[in-house]
Amino acid sequence: MVAAFLLFNRNFGRTNPEREATGPKLYLLAFAIGLLLGAYDGFIGPGTGTFLTLAFTGLLGFSLISASGNARVVNLASNVAALAAYILGGKVLFWLGIPAALCAIAGNYLGARAAVKRGERFIRPVILLSVALLFVHMILELTGK
Repeated sequence: MVAAFLLFNRNFGRTNPEREATGPKLYLLAFAIGLLLGAYDGFIGPGTGTFLTLAFTGLLGFSLISASGNARVVNLASNVAALAAYILGGKVLFWLGIPAALCAIAGNYLGARAAVKRGERFIRPVILLSVALLFVHMILELTGK
């Protein structure tokens, strides 16, 4: 459904100041988005950054670039909370997690630079690809393959 929405709504993610949420509405919507997608991230995880970006764009009226940047802040907070829970539960393999985290930092930096440099025309296809891969992944998990 998300992929179809993005394919058929060509103006999605372009700056639209009259649609942008402000004041108390902005904070209430951001709170709801953080709470709902934070819970999703804690239970399931994959695609949270994409869903945050879509929510900030669709519900708050942010451009794709601004929504993507703000989604990273929320996703970081959600991941730090989950990391704390896993560390307290003794489930983190630091010898594996730290090198993987350093590579993730490098990859995220390169991806963010590309997004800022190339703009919405670059982000839209990447979001579509992410949603498609997430959909395939979930289908494969449900079918046990």
